[in-house]
Amino acid sequence: MNCFRLFYNNGQWAMNLQYGLQLEKPRIINLFLFAFLCLFLIISIRHKICKAISLIIALTMIIYGTLPYSYYRLDDETLRHDLRDYGFYDQTMEQSIKKQDTNYSIASYKMNIDIDRYLQADVSMNMHAKEESDVYWLTLSHDYHVKKIVCKDMKNYKIDKDHIALYLNRKMKNTNVQIIYEGYHPKYYSNDQSIMLPGFFAWYPFAGKQQLFLEYPDMGEGYNIYNKNKSYYELHLKTRCKTVTNLDNTYKGYSDSLTLIGGKIKILSDPIIKNMLVYTSKDKNAPLETYFKDNIKKTNEIIKDVFDLDVHLDQKKIIIVSDDLGRNYSNNDYIIYDDYILTNDALLYSLSIDSTMSYYLNKNTHSSKLAKLYNFSISSLDMKAPYKSIYNELLSSCAEDELKYKDYIKQAVKNVGEEQFIKQSVKMLIEDYSDEEIFKKMQVKTRRDWHGNI
Repeated sequence: MNCFRLFYNNGQWAMNLQYGLQLEKPRIINLFLFAFLCLFLIISIRHKICKAISLIIALTMIIYGTLPYSYYRLDDETLRHDLRDYGFYDQTMEQSIKKQDTNYSIASYKMNIDIDRYLQADVSMNMHAKEESDVYWLTLSHDYHVKKIVCKDMKNYKIDKDHIALYLNRKMKNTNVQIIYEGYHPKYYSNDQSIMLPGFFAWYPFAGKQQLFLEYPDMGEGYNIYNKNKSYYELHLKTRCKTVTNLDNTYKGYSDSLTLIGGKIKILSDPIIKNMLVYTSKDKNAPLETYFKDNIKKTNEIIKDVFDLDVHLDQKKIIIVSDDLGRNYSNNDYIIYDDYILTNDALLYSLSIDSTMSYYLNKNTHSSKLAKLYNFSISSLDMKAPYKSIYNELLSSCAEDELKYKDYIKQAVKNVGEEQFIKQSVKMLIEDYSDEEIFKKMQVKTRRDWHGNI
């Protein structure tokens, strides 16, 4: 119960540098109430009236402590919350990324967000459908309680876990929707001290019926970081903590998502690095921003030289958060959007080519074994002989049940050469081709097993 959150909870992993000390308003008030309770209990030994006052204070603490609040703690309770997500999605969890539902889109958001004890939202949207439809779908995390939905064209609505179906009076291609909701998530917290609301988490309504959680092949479970919502965002925010978003300083603009971060952060005037964590260690020889930008630029150049890919990392804004962004989840630490990158400062220190390439390769919706092999192999990249080093690692990474892939790769390299095989296959994986389509393009004869897999 929150009324007993009086003393400091030790972090069992590391201090959350973004959240800061556990000085939430309810905890401070309860500390004062607890002090008064102790005082009046002592005085009540001689004065009976103080017993009544002590009882009133104790009841106040209990009642106040039961009020909802978006606490964040690095303790066993937090781990149980994470396991709760695994349990919630376990029955329907996909083993690979689904293609994003593009039947619906949102042209514009107008968002009134009030974050005090938890998130309270009033969001108006202009929705579009590819084809005329009398059912519109939205995706919003089940952790939020929908209080009201307003749409002049709507008969009623139905909520099924993370998905909201809007049933309209007739088929149409666009409509305006207002949704009022409130709540909080135990990991992606939102209170007046600190905020962790990444763009891939459905803390605001996504267009369509989207996949939020999955099991990444050979990696583990995590949130789907590839959900994108290209739209115009207008955010009106009310909160006490210092905040940063991927939008401009007026909190308006076009983007493919909306990330809202707050807490112990330092807002920068740098055109690339939007913020730093207040307690991030400093480099003695050069500003940390310079080091991060140099690392990003170097990564961008190598990817262009080796894979002939224009990822434009050095042209994207960077939002830095604490390590807790992806704690206990897989593939949730490093997210690349159209106009910004969301990551933690620890990863920026040691940003590698394989981190960036894994982000793009893991987006493939075909449970590609070739993509998995590349995830293992790119880390062994040797710039003196880049294609030879990746090719050799691809072959050595094939497990016993993947030996036929070793044959396919050898045939493909024999047909087109190491360099062209690596460049073409990586580009095709990112463009969501299947392994069979890739090998077929390189004139490799594949065979299927009894499961129908090549």
